Amino acid sequence: MVTIKPQVQEYYASLNAVNTAGGIDPEKISSTDDIQQRLKLLERLENANEKFD
Repeated sequence: MVTIKPQVQEYYASLNAVNTAGGIDPEKISSTDDIQQRLKLLERLENANEKFD
């Protein structure tokens, strides 16, 4: 049985959230709210990456 550590789960959840929101593709950003959302998601991903590292 393989157990996935919480740090790995958070990393992949954060990465998936960024990708689901459209990543950093400028064509998928249509408002300042979209920009703010992406920044929060990317900050979450950065924090998860630091814990994963």
